[in-house]
Amino acid sequence: MALSYPKWDPKGENLRKWLNNANEPGCPIPKTTVTMANLPPSEYFIYSKATCLSLTQSYWVASLGLPVETAVEDADSVYQFLSLHKNELPWAHWSGRIGPGVMIIECIRRENDSTAPWISELTKAIYENYSSLSDLRYVFLTDVQNEDTVECITTICDAHRLPYPSDDDHGKWPTGVWMPPSPEFNALLGTRLGKVVAYFILGAYGQGVKRIAKITFFNAKRKQLNLRFDIENV
Repeated sequence: MALSYPKWDPKGENLRKWLNNANEPGCPIPKTTVTMANLPPSEYFIYSKATCLSLTQSYWVASLGLPVETAVEDADSVYQFLSLHKNELPWAHWSGRIGPGVMIIECIRRENDSTAPWISELTKAIYENYSSLSDLRYVFLTDVQNEDTVECITTICDAHRLPYPSDDDHGKWPTGVWMPPSPEFNALLGTRLGKVVAYFILGAYGQGVKRIAKITFFNAKRKQLNLRFDIENV
C-alpha cells in the first residue's frame, strides 16, 4: 500500500512539476526582480561580515566536498554571514551564512502582513549579492522549528517507524533521505519551509532550469532538526 500525505503531497507534487518542466502550466511564481540594491536602505538594516563556519557546519560542507574555513584571516573569507532585518513593523528577517555553492539559512521570519518581499525573494537577492546563482548546489535550513514542517517530518517518521526525539535517545532525530517522485519528497516540498526553497528556485531561475534532487532531514545536536536541499540542473 502506497503511503500518502494529503496535507502536503499535492502542493509538493505541483512544485516538483513546475521546477522540472519549463512548459508545465499553472505556475504562479514569476521570476523575481528583487535585488539587494533595490531594497530601500531606510527600511532595512543589513549587516554582513566575513565569517567562519561552526564545527558542525564545517563537517556538513566538508562531507559534500565544499571548502571549509574554521577561522577568518581577513575579509577575503569564502564565507559571509548576513543578517537582513526590515526595521518597521510588520517586520521580516533573514540571517545565515553563504559560500560558493552553499547557503546555510539560520533564521527566517516574515509577518503575514509585512510589505517586505517574500522570504524566497530575499533569499535570492541575498545569495546572488555574495555568490553566483549558477553555482548553488545546497541549501540548509538549521534548527527547524516551523510547526507545519515538523508535523510533516514526524508524520513521515511515524509512517516509516523511524524514531524521533525522546529522552531515551538523547533527542536525536533520525536521518531521512528522500528522492523524487516519492510521496515523502513531495510532502517535504509541500511544507512551509519546502515551499520557501521551491519558490526561491522558481523565482531565481524560472521553470525548468534548476530542480531539487534530494531532501534530507537530520539531527545536529540534541533535538535540533535540520534540512538539506540538493540542487541540480534540469
